[in-house]
Amino acid sequence: MQGQEHSESELLQIRRDKLNTMVARGIDPFGGRFDTTHQPGALRRDFQPDLEVKVAGRVTARRTMGKAVFFDLSDITGRIQCYVNKKEIGDEAFELLTELVDIGDWLGVSGKTFVTKTGEPLCTPRPSR
Repeated sequence: MQGQEHSESELLQIRRDKLNTMVARGIDPFGGRFDTTHQPGALRRDFQPDLEVKVAGRVTARRTMGKAVFFDLSDITGRIQCYVNKKEIGDEAFELLTELVDIGDWLGVSGKTFVTKTGEPLCTPRPSR
């Protein structure tokens, strides 16, 4: 639905439908307690590669590129970019991320940090078990 204009009531209905889909799949859309090890801005500022992290924030950007997704998690301290590959997290989790998670949603991720070829610090979440 990218590029389409929606009224406020249509947007609210889309969000409700996504919420109902999550509930029907047995997912608590409001989550629960998620203990973090780092804040997004501090993780980016004091970045170390190959570090196990748990970070949470609002999704403020998302780019889907075939079987990979880049998204930014942000809070008051700043942002960190995350990278997810469909092969790593599986079809169901990938669909959840690409179809049901929206800009503005809060997410918590656990994973390792690494640096891209262009020098961008990233967190790559692992699937939850």
